[in-house]
Amino acid sequence: MSVVVQNSRGVLRDAYFNSIYREAVRQAGLRRGEKVLDFGCGDQRLKSFLPDGIRYTGYDSEPDFSDVVGYWGERPDVVFALSVLEHLRDGDVGDFVSFCCLARPRRVVVALPCGNFVNSVMRFVTARNFVTGIYHVNDWRGVCRRLASRLELLGYKRVWLMSWVSSWMVKSERRN
Repeated sequence: MSVVVQNSRGVLRDAYFNSIYREAVRQAGLRRGEKVLDFGCGDQRLKSFLPDGIRYTGYDSEPDFSDVVGYWGERPDVVFALSVLEHLRDGDVGDFVSFCCLARPRRVVVALPCGNFVNSVMRFVTARNFVTGIYHVNDWRGVCRRLASRLELLGYKRVWLMSWVSSWMVKSERRN
């Protein structure tokens, strides 16, 4: 799928996030008719990268972006958490993992910044995070440790030397 989404953030930043969305959708291995939950959906950009026949629900703590008030009642086949878990405190990441264990999706796809020098420089050059108050309160290692406590890592790929996109499944029950 050759979708290109561009907004006021700039061409470089959009190309970076578009690469993350494409890799996340590839790792999800979506099947027609499946339901996805986009956890921390923001402006729901992921939706434009999904193949036809996928049922999309976006959840965000910002009500104007969210399709649902809460996500605990959702039972998706695939959960996406793209560039969001690093903004949550450890306990909130734990709640996300607990939700995944309860909902038992076939796949959980996560994108996290690497936290390396390249990522730090690019965030400084392209992001407005430093003036908006949106900070990374958790690093990728801490989030991955929390995920690995109850989810099994299936695969991962680095995107632009700046982010990891990984796919997971709930431990103790293998579903294809």
